[in-house]
Amino acid sequence: MNETELNEMLDLLVAPAPPPSLRSGLVAALPEPRRKVLGVPRRWVLAGGAAALCAAVGAALDISPVQAEFYGAMDTAQGPIYVETIRLVDPPAANLKWWFLGSAFSFGGTPTALHGSGDMHNRFTRTFVGYRYMLDQTGAGEYRVSFSPLDEATVKKGMGPFKFNGQVVAPPPLPDPSIVQIGEPFQVTLYQNGGERIYDRIVVSWTAPKWSTRRAQPAATLRLAGPQVYVNGELALTKADAGSGPVVWVHLPGQGRYLAALDAQHNPLFVEGGHVNGNVMEFQSGGTQFRIVCNQPITPGGDRPLYIYHQQSFEALLDPANPLSQRTMLGNAGPASLHVQ
Repeated sequence: MNETELNEMLDLLVAPAPPPSLRSGLVAALPEPRRKVLGVPRRWVLAGGAAALCAAVGAALDISPVQAEFYGAMDTAQGPIYVETIRLVDPPAANLKWWFLGSAFSFGGTPTALHGSGDMHNRFTRTFVGYRYMLDQTGAGEYRVSFSPLDEATVKKGMGPFKFNGQVVAPPPLPDPSIVQIGEPFQVTLYQNGGERIYDRIVVSWTAPKWSTRRAQPAATLRLAGPQVYVNGELALTKADAGSGPVVWVHLPGQGRYLAALDAQHNPLFVEGGHVNGNVMEFQSGGTQFRIVCNQPITPGGDRPLYIYHQQSFEALLDPANPLSQRTMLGNAGPASLHVQ
C-alpha cells in the first residue's frame, strides 16, 4: 500500500456544495428556539454527550494502538539484518481520529552504518513530520543511534515519482544519541499534545520479525511475488516483489494506471475485465492486454474474476521530471471504494 499514493488520491476528492435549500429545510424542521438544560446551552450538553460516547465506544471496541507497520531487511557479511518499525498511538482510542494520516519508512546502509527514516503525512494540512536515524556500530551486537530532523529532499525521494505538494514541519524534540543492543527497541516521538502521543518503536535484529504470521491474508487480497508484467504480449517489467493489497495496478507512461481488484466494492468505475487463477492474472482495458505471472499464488482459491478501472487522472499526480514517471510501474493500493477519476 502505498500510503503516499493513497493520500494523494484522496486529495483529489472534492465534496459537493450543499444545496441552498438545506439550511431552510433544517430550520423548518427544527423551529424551536435553543433551550438550556440546568442553565447550560443544550448544544453543549449534546456535544459533551457525543464526546463521552466516542470515548466509551473506543474503550468498548478495544481499539488497536497500531497506526502503521514497516519491515525491512538487508544482507550483511554476518547474514541478513532486519528492522521492525511500528507506529503507535497513545492512548489507543485516539487512533480513531488519526485515520487520515499517511506513513513512509526506509531502511538501508552497511553492516557498520545503518540508516533509516520515518515520516507522517497529514493530508488535510499538507504537512510532513518525521526523522532520520543513523546506527553506527560500536561493538559486537551494539550500535550508537542518533537522530536528525527529516528534510524535504528525503521526503521527495521517498515519494518516488509523485509530486511533492506540502511542507515539512519540525518534530517534537528528538532523542539524544544513545547506545542500543541488537534486539533492543528504541523510540522516537512524531506528535505529542497533552496526554496524546504518536511515536515509532524501532527494533533492529538478526532475527526476522514474525510479521507474516500475525494475520491471515484476506480472501480479497492480491499478492504479487516476483511478478513479470506482459503488455500486449511483450515483457514490460520484471520486479522482485510488488507487495500485496486489495488493489494492484500497472502504470503505462502517458496513459495513467490500470487498477485490478477482486472486489469492486460497489464502485461503478470498476468493471469486470479479467480473471486470476493460481500464479497468473490476466485482464484487458480499452484494447490493452495485461498478463502478470508470479512465482507464488496471487490469491487463495481457484479462478476468480477481476474488476478493472483505467484511471487516467493518475498522470496528474506524477512529477514529469522524475524518470520513473516515464516508465512502466507496478504497485498495490487501498480498496476499490477509495479510487476516483
